[in-house]
Amino acid sequence: MFPRPTPKRKYCRKHGIEYDGYLCPECREEMGRRESNGLSKKAEKIKSDKKFQELLDGIFNAKRRETVKDETRPHTVPKPSSPKESAEPEVTTPLRAGVEKKDVSEGGSVVSDFKTLSWVIALLFVFGLSICGLGISLFVGSFVPLWLLFGFFLVFSVEKWFSRQTIRYKAVGKLYKLLLNLTVLAVLGLIIWTGVILFSKQFVQSALVGSLIFLGEFVFLIWLRKVVVKNSWRWPSMKLTVVCLVALFCVLAFAGCQPMATYKDSVVEKCTSWLVGGKEVVAEVQQGIEKEVEEARTRLEVVEQERLEEQRAMEATRKDVEVAKVVSDVPVAPTIVDEVVTQVEGLYSTDTSDYADKYNAYRQSKGLQPLLFTDDLNRLARLRLEELRRNFSHTSAGGYNSHLAENIGMSTGSLSNSGALSMWKGSPGHNANMLDRDYRYTGYACGGGYAVQLFTEYPTVNGEPQLPPGWYWDD
Repeated sequence: MFPRPTPKRKYCRKHGIEYDGYLCPECREEMGRRESNGLSKKAEKIKSDKKFQELLDGIFNAKRRETVKDETRPHTVPKPSSPKESAEPEVTTPLRAGVEKKDVSEGGSVVSDFKTLSWVIALLFVFGLSICGLGISLFVGSFVPLWLLFGFFLVFSVEKWFSRQTIRYKAVGKLYKLLLNLTVLAVLGLIIWTGVILFSKQFVQSALVGSLIFLGEFVFLIWLRKVVVKNSWRWPSMKLTVVCLVALFCVLAFAGCQPMATYKDSVVEKCTSWLVGGKEVVAEVQQGIEKEVEEARTRLEVVEQERLEEQRAMEATRKDVEVAKVVSDVPVAPTIVDEVVTQVEGLYSTDTSDYADKYNAYRQSKGLQPLLFTDDLNRLARLRLEELRRNFSHTSAGGYNSHLAENIGMSTGSLSNSGALSMWKGSPGHNANMLDRDYRYTGYACGGGYAVQLFTEYPTVNGEPQLPPGWYWDD
């Protein structure tokens, strides 16, 4: 068997002693005395409630109490003038039964003294601390502290001494709640205004004083918020107040009342500028997109043009290869052209080696491909020199320039290669032959004051251009 544990003793905080059981000895004695006097806790509560109700009646019915006091004064019956009349003693007859003289007079004085004292304290409180706020405002150079202290002590006085009047009179209570809502909104706007000016360093001379005023506004707003929550059961609500203020502001602004109309115009102007700025940004973006699309289109056109040129070059190269293959298959036999060239080879001899370099350099400066000086066309050019000496014209007696383009030149004195090139550059028709992009082969000869240059698109055999298979001259 284990020993039975000892129960833990309780501690009475009221009397500071330990005890066993339900109550400590001191508490039991007090309960006994209370029961012996016939007063329980419930009875005491009822008694205190009655006293509180009597106090309320004295506060709210002061005037009626004073009237009751006058009415309940004892009425003395006058004595008879003659001794024969009944000599009954004076009788005191209260006009209202159940009301004692002492109680009524004391209640009326309490009510009157309470009302007077509350008004005096409230007025002194608000006046004195408003003077303090005025002194602080003059010291710091801003009237914000004055309005803060005045608003704080005014609301505090109503909550402290006149809250029952706001409950009793509904109109006063509604007006008080409306003023509370307006005060909260005003303090909120004051905080925003003070913050903007403070952070821009334009509020007061001392940043420390400005910061303290800013913090005081925050504290006042928090306290006002608690007061509003405490009176949230009253009408009107904060939401209704804000909606009514916004509606009133809009009505006055559109009616032309100042300064609401000025504020409305500034807001509309800013919104309009913002919308116009947005449209301008959209237009700029659209223009940028269109410009990029146009540039991309131009690049595509350039690429397509380059591709077509490459395709043409490849086609021309293919044709040249086919013609060269055909020419290589044709046997070249000595003809009368070779005999004539041999006969005039020593005549009009001028060195033409530098002309090819100068001429191709001129074509390349114009963005064109150089031409190929062939032996066959050079021989034909020398034959044309002999014909030009007898007949200076494009008509060839030997038919040497058939199906060929030709430039001819003549000078009364000697004619050099550079002179011939310069002379042809100055002539539009001759210059067009020299810069034709379709020609690929040429021949040149110069001597005796004459110069000739032949052009063709195809390789030649004995001065005859060799066309691709299936092609023919349409004379």
